[in-house]
Amino acid sequence: MRIAHVAAFHKAGNAGDILLPAALQRLIESWSRIKIEWIEIQARDPVNSATIQKINSCDICIVGGGGLFLPDTNANDISGWQWAISPEHIYAIQVPLVLRGVGYNLFRNQPRFNDSFGISVAALAEKAVFIGLRNTGSIHAFRKHLPYRLHNKIRLDPCPTSISQQLFSPTIAQPPREPVVAINLAFDRSSLRFSSGPEEICHRIALALKRFLDINENLSISYYSHFDMDDIGYEHLKSAGLQIKFEDLSCLRSGQIVKKYAKPNLVIGMRGHSQLISLGCGTPCLSLISHDKLQWLLDDLNRQEWGIDISMIEASISGSELFCKLVEVRDQASAIHRDCALFHGQIRKVLDRNSEIAFAAI
Repeated sequence: MRIAHVAAFHKAGNAGDILLPAALQRLIESWSRIKIEWIEIQARDPVNSATIQKINSCDICIVGGGGLFLPDTNANDISGWQWAISPEHIYAIQVPLVLRGVGYNLFRNQPRFNDSFGISVAALAEKAVFIGLRNTGSIHAFRKHLPYRLHNKIRLDPCPTSISQQLFSPTIAQPPREPVVAINLAFDRSSLRFSSGPEEICHRIALALKRFLDINENLSISYYSHFDMDDIGYEHLKSAGLQIKFEDLSCLRSGQIVKKYAKPNLVIGMRGHSQLISLGCGTPCLSLISHDKLQWLLDDLNRQEWGIDISMIEASISGSELFCKLVEVRDQASAIHRDCALFHGQIRKVLDRNSEIAFAAI
């Protein structure tokens, strides 16, 4: 079976975007009994008649996953989101069109999508045989751009990175946890993430981490950089007096990224994929919520206590709110391991059922 796969493919530069397309392909390969040839199409490349011919030479076209519904990455007036495909080209696709695990990625206080977005996604919803969005918050936000008659076509389809270890190391026993707290911070679009500057945020985080280390003397801290702009956080935390190891995940292969997240006792994650991959490895994660997508995942899991909004950290000069959340998550580690194992089974059932529905059109 030939599958055209449209995604924001990265071989290096952003750890989440390296892992995500590979995780979706692993998910489908583990479900399918048919050998698959993947025809990869970069979502940020121009779409022309040759692109459509390539898609139509396949058996099915899958778009996803990831936060493709975002206006300023590959900004354009053709579709208003990352895949700059016109309605005419959407309707020219002759094979089943499927969206898997796509996210509505608009930042807080970010300018809205342009007028072309509503036209594009309405055509997409008309044409697609399956539209899966990765959390309920994305579904609610996306439906606002669609005619009511198309609302029921949108299904919950969790990001496959939320079962990362199952996809990349299904037969390998969980390695021993290391006495490490891994932290990932995000500094792209910092004006949309924080009301204060990066240095001030990192200072408060450093205060909380110092207190946490005082009561957990055997722990060390590693900084997980997904993207080069994240390096800012490492420099500020180091300047605040933290002993911290720098680890660049942006040039690793997919399996190596998953292994990194399977090792720590605790992850503090601001990027969506730091949160998702931690969950996928059963690693306790405290989400630093500067983007609604992190809250939306916790809402779907009914585990809101696994996150803290960045505004609460900004309001706490001493970092006490973050420190208390770190202690809370540490004390719940055994329960979190059990919860994650349960979630993995539930998520896998949903993902496999969605694969059955999506591929039934072939």
